[in-house]
This record gives sequence, structure tokens and C-alpha cells, in this order.
Amino acid sequence: MKSTKARLLTIIIYLNLSFPIDKVKELISSINNQTSYDFNLLFIFDGYSQNLVDEVKKNNFPNKHIRTNYIFFFDELGSAYAFNHAFQNIFTPFGYFCDAAITLKENFVECVNKFLQKRKDNVSMLNFFVEKIPYSVTKPYVKIQTIHEDFSSGFVRILSNCIFNKHFLKTKKIFQTNFHSYPLQFYLDVAKSQPEWFKINQQLAKYTRLKNVWYNIFDLYEQCIPIFERIQTKNTFENKHAMEIEYLCLVYLLHHFLVTIFKNYPKKSNIQKRAIDFVTQTINTYAQDWSKNIWLNPKNNRNNKKYLSYIRKFKPFRFYVSQAIKSGIFNGSK
Repeated sequence: MKSTKARLLTIIIYLNLSFPIDKVKELISSINNQTSYDFNLLFIFDGYSQNLVDEVKKNNFPNKHIRTNYIFFFDELGSAYAFNHAFQNIFTPFGYFCDAAITLKENFVECVNKFLQKRKDNVSMLNFFVEKIPYSVTKPYVKIQTIHEDFSSGFVRILSNCIFNKHFLKTKKIFQTNFHSYPLQFYLDVAKSQPEWFKINQQLAKYTRLKNVWYNIFDLYEQCIPIFERIQTKNTFENKHAMEIEYLCLVYLLHHFLVTIFKNYPKKSNIQKRAIDFVTQTINTYAQDWSKNIWLNPKNNRNNKKYLSYIRKFKPFRFYVSQAIKSGIFNGSK
């Protein structure tokens, strides 16, 4: 009898009632259409309806010889808790954690496995693009030596474009903060642990910003304050990489946090204004010269020039953020 080669990758699908069913169907369809079925699947239902479960289970994953498992949380425990739980329970060395904001390109599994089969023994984290690459690529992949090599070539997605080595997370004791959404804090915990970090220079998935998020949006803001404080503390990782990490905080405050607030709360609720006031006070307290950050200079950063200009010239008005959203500069391409 032929021995079956151990699989390398588990795709972990996080689902709850906040996700539109049509986006869930798109994600499942993209899994069914893979050019390679050499992967495992783990579905995590974080509070759920039977309709959602039925929609997932009616697909023929077992017929494609994909090992498929299901975890059910009757109460909504959040994506951070689900992430930590998943990486303690997958059977493969690597896991990709995503939700219905993602659809996979047909060659996602094939491309990832091809890379991991060659370099699996020295990969802690593997990145790829979830938007069109806005510049010409000369190498199929690169090794990331410092965080600016990651963020200066694309939007900071942190989870939706990252594959993690389960053993690396376990031995370095890296986990997300349960019941909170602190992705930037998690990203820095990974970066400071000196990972063997690579990026595939391909768009392997598509990211869509969803409304009706399931987490406390103000977590995205609150996580930045202790990070700013560590920037000002000598001999910390954050202090040694002060300019880079200040840039990441600016991106999270002025982009991820504010745009998510504007997408989820109407103008009349006054939460938009409160959010802008919180952000303005924070950056004026911790990063008085933030507009001079070198990573906001297009000469150093290959991100959209209009996007960099939006952050560098930020004005604390709802109209300014609304116009930036309407302009499309947050969609990940030039």
C-alpha cells in the first residue's frame, strides 16, 4: 500500500453570523476550484446558524480527499480566540487563517505548497499579496529581513495574507490576545521573535473590506497606545525600530481604524467625530512629527502615492476621511 505524504497546510476558515452568506459562498467556491487539493480544512463557527453550517457542509470537500474538521463555539468568542485555538488543533505544520473577506486564487494551494516543500524546515511565516501588485516583480519570492521590507511593498494586512508555522508560534509563545482585536500587536510580537520570513511575489488571494464587523473596532485604536509607549522606552524592539513602527501605528489609526469606523457607523451617530478626535489626540501626544516619518516619502515606500499623501497630510475632519474613501485609495492598488 502506498504511503500518503503528510500534508503541509491547513486552511482555517473563521465564520460567524456577521459575514454575508454570499461572501461565504465565494470563499467556499474558491476552495473548491483549487488546482491542488493537497491541504486540510478546518472550519470554525463562532456563534452560528444552522443555515450557515448547512451551506458549508453541503460542499463535497471529502469527495476531493480533503481532510475537513469543524469546531463550534456556541457563544461568539472572537477571531483571536479562534486563531489561538486553531493553531493548537491543526494537524499540519502550517496554517492559513482567513474569513469571508478573502477569496483564494485557483493556484493558492499549489503555489504555497511548492514553496513550502522546498523550504519548509526554515519558514516561520510566509506572506503573499491579496491585491494587485502595483509594480513590476523581478523575483518569485524574497526573504524579509526587517518589517519595512514587508509594509513598504503593500498594505499591512497581517492575518489575511500570512501563513504561519505552528511550531514557531508555539515555541516562541506567540498568540493573539483573547477576546480582543489587536492584530498590530500580534504582528510585532512575531517580528521581534526573529522569524524566518518570506514573501511570495504573487497575488494569491483577494481581500474585500466587509461591513458589520464582529469585533470591537476601538480595539484597533487602543492597541496602538502601548505600542507608542514602548517606542519611547529605551532598548525595546519598538524603540530600535521607532520610525518603522510609528509608521505602522499611523497606518492602523488613520487607515484601518478610521475607515472601519466610517464603514460601520453613520455620520449622524457622532462616533466618526469621536474616533477622529481620539486619533488626533493620540498622534499629537506620541508622534508630534509624524508627518515627517521617512516611510511616508514615496521615495522609500512603493505603496500608492495618494495613500501616503493622505496619511502625511491628514486633516482631522470627517470630510477628509470620507473623500479619501470615495477616491478608492484604500483598495490596495494604484
